[in-house]
Amino acid sequence: MKKVQSKQLFTEKERAVINLVAAGINDVVKACRMVGYDNPAEKAQELLSRDDFYLAIEKSADPEADVVVKSQTARKRFWARIMNDPETSPKDKIRASELLAKASGDFVDQVNVNFSPASLLSALEKQLEEEG
Repeated sequence: MKKVQSKQLFTEKERAVINLVAAGINDVVKACRMVGYDNPAEKAQELLSRDDFYLAIEKSADPEADVVVKSQTARKRFWARIMNDPETSPKDKIRASELLAKASGDFVDQVNVNFSPASLLSALEKQLEEEG
């Protein structure tokens, strides 16, 4: 079996596999299936033959994650794993997607405040006239 160059960059899908494995999916074929590879066994074999694959997993793992309270990165990985697991119910996938989106800042409440000192003074004067 020929080794692939270890200086190659990872594609987005390959990085997703790395993140899943680092988050606890020990079956690389399953991780490849979860991210959508047509031939997950072949892709898993290719990744496993790369020296930099193991290094990337090690770098991606979160040694600071606590058993009870996970770090933000670990929570995001967990939600991503739930979203991509074909055995997870659609309801749970949607909830995981929502939590991941919120944690990533996808839902931003926009508040427009138009402040004019003149309009404030006018409103105060009007209120004083009504009271007086």
